[in-house]
Amino acid sequence: MKKIIIQVIVLTMTLWFTGCKKDDVSLNPNQLAEKQIIEKYTIVPKGLNPILQRVADKIKQDNDKTHFLDKLGRRSGVPIWNACKITVKSRSNAAAREESDNWTEVIIPISLPNSQKVDGFMVCFVNENNVDIIRTYEDQFYENYGFGKPDGEVDAEEIAKMSMELESDAFEHNKFQITDNRLFKPFDPNVVLTKPTQIIVINSPQTAQKVIIIKHSHCTGHTGTGSGGHEGGDCDECWDCVDYEYLCVNNSWDAGGNNTGSGSSSGGSSGGSSGSTGWSSIPPDDTPNANPEHQKVDLQKMMNCFTQIPDAGATYEIKLSIDIPVNGHPETLINWSNGGDVGHSFITLTKTGISGVKYSQSFGFYPQNGIKNILSLGTQPCPSYIVNNGNGGHEHEANATLTMPNVSSAQFQTAIATSLATCTNQYNITNYNCTSFTLGVINSTLPSASQIVSQPMTYNLHTTYGPQAVQFTDSPAGLYQTLQNMQNAGNANISTNILTTATTSHGECN
Repeated sequence: MKKIIIQVIVLTMTLWFTGCKKDDVSLNPNQLAEKQIIEKYTIVPKGLNPILQRVADKIKQDNDKTHFLDKLGRRSGVPIWNACKITVKSRSNAAAREESDNWTEVIIPISLPNSQKVDGFMVCFVNENNVDIIRTYEDQFYENYGFGKPDGEVDAEEIAKMSMELESDAFEHNKFQITDNRLFKPFDPNVVLTKPTQIIVINSPQTAQKVIIIKHSHCTGHTGTGSGGHEGGDCDECWDCVDYEYLCVNNSWDAGGNNTGSGSSSGGSSGGSSGSTGWSSIPPDDTPNANPEHQKVDLQKMMNCFTQIPDAGATYEIKLSIDIPVNGHPETLINWSNGGDVGHSFITLTKTGISGVKYSQSFGFYPQNGIKNILSLGTQPCPSYIVNNGNGGHEHEANATLTMPNVSSAQFQTAIATSLATCTNQYNITNYNCTSFTLGVINSTLPSASQIVSQPMTYNLHTTYGPQAVQFTDSPAGLYQTLQNMQNAGNANISTNILTTATTSHGECN
């Protein structure tokens, strides 16, 4: 009998240790040791804002008392110090304190190693004398904060919005899909969504702050619209099928109270969480080399090819091409049914030698975060790249062209020089985009009296706060209208209302 009892005890202890070991693995799939976690939280990389090291020192002090970092790091990861959001403001409860009202809010994204996403964030307030670790919000426990709370109160949506904003900064993920239908519901409760809600994180058209656009796809009962039409349940995301809401991220994170570092979004009730979140990032589908129509190229190497044709007796041509957002509708500035596409303007340079050998290069200017430029909508520029718009078999579409035949060698060289000098400029959808780049190259070869100017256009972005006017200095639609006016005035080198493709490029040369 004693032997059986001992065996049972041994078996029970074995199961208990095995269970603990398995639990540790589930908490820490990346196998970070406690020492590594503490180092990640308490040592800030050099060169960052000194205020962050003060926060890290406070985190260390709190951890020495409560030892919360190991579990937090295993569940939700470690800080991304170079992606912190630092804002100077006045705290809502600062009047109750003896210190200065001026505080700096520090929001620290945390992420499990190799996850390439934000798994939570820590909210801190810092002034001249104190550092308060207000609360740590872990994304996997977002449900515990409830849904639909009044503005200014932290709920599941606010946690989701802040995490997506931080992920946009940390990993350049700007598009998300909502998998929990309790998040970001349409204002109209009768709307039946036909696709999962999407979130697009952008810079505000008016400020440098991040905002989010909520995209609700639904069908309203119309038929025969767009390429697929609504018939047979095909929702083609035309204007009647998509609503966009424009929201700011909560700027009031002081309501959670002072939890001295150990407070978390689990609220002591982590057992009810599935460990997953109600949102996930969507990989971009049109970034460099993602498909054959968007092949990133070395513009210098493209231009090198022209040196292979002798200059003696050579002829030169420069062509401007425009692809408007909606064929046959030059008045349309943005094509929402194609993900917020604003169209494209690009250049073709052609050199023909006396022997008849001809090289053409078609190329255009793009934002690195994708040509579905709603992601770039705003005043903040983003990096750019050059695409081969004449990639064989995948030449870019064009609805209007301006051809400059028989330009001089000097004009041709000026076009090349201007292209190379401006191809690395920052992209901004409203005032330095593909049309701006194209016009810059074309106008560099023309006298001042013959300069081409795109028709300015205004787009009223529909938001929950009313129309948001966005001014486009240059745009494919605006330039198309300029070319139409020039054509009507008698310019025979312009073609509009056409459907053609770019001249095939020769490619790169060393």
